[in-house]
Order: sequence, then structure tokens, then C-alpha cells
Amino acid sequence: MTKPKIMIASSTEQLAISLSFRLHAKDVSCDLAMDSSEASELLSKNQYSAVIIDDEILGGSADVFSTAMKLPRVITIVLMPGEPIAIRQENGISRFYTCGKPQTETEVVTLAEAIYKFVQRSMLNKSNIPSISQRINKWAEYLRRWERIFLGKPQGLD
Repeated sequence: MTKPKIMIASSTEQLAISLSFRLHAKDVSCDLAMDSSEASELLSKNQYSAVIIDDEILGGSADVFSTAMKLPRVITIVLMPGEPIAIRQENGISRFYTCGKPQTETEVVTLAEAIYKFVQRSMLNKSNIPSISQRINKWAEYLRRWERIFLGKPQGLD
């Protein structure tokens, strides 16, 4: 499995650095953006597993959010003040989640752990989906096996 890469777009420098530090400790690669133009530039140049946007960046420009939502297989998490530190899907929209914005270092640790587990689970789900050729090969193997059983063909001749 590849190493997850996350972009953190936050105008609160302390939050971005602290969250990035906690995620780096879990072997997650992080890019930081301090404003919406920097975030848009990073999104256009890199592939991410997840994009974390705080409410202040989102309030400044919705371009970052709309760009992130257009990218295939990228999870978008928006940090909202006053909400509990728990990642939850928003209105059933695929790949769009909200979470509370941490105010203390303890909440940053909790958020980093939640994001790490969430992204790992998401990446695992993606990597476990077999490709079409893998499915075809598996069915071909089943058919050869059943052919050997029912027609009595020797195993090495197929």
C-alpha cells in the first residue's frame, strides 16, 4: 500500500503545523497551504488521498472545495468550529465529510488519529478492489479447475 498524502489548508498556522506534525509521526506525507490560492495551486500539482480544509479557507473561497470535490478518489474533510471531533459524512455526499475544528492540542491529537485511521481504511478499501483483468483471470482459473474435475483432464495440460 502506498504512503498516504494529505493537504492541510488552514489559515491557522499553529493548527496546520501541529496536525501535520502528528500525521508525519504516523508516516503520512503532508503539504500545508495557508490560503486558498496556495491550496488551489497544490491541488493542481499533486495527488492526495485526502484534503483537509478549515472553515476560514472555505469562507475565503469555495474554489478549493469545488476543486477537491472534482478530483477522483480524494476525500474532502472540512473542519467546522463548535462541532465534535468526529469525522462524519455530510448529507450522504460521497467523499465529503465534516469534522470539528480542534481548539486544544488534545483535540489535535484526536483529530490526527481519526484522520489517519479514516484515510488508511479508505486506501485499504480502494486497494482491495480487484481490476477487471484480475476478475477475468480468477474466473478463468475457476473454469479450468472445474474442467479438470468434471472432464478428468490432467492438471498440467491446460
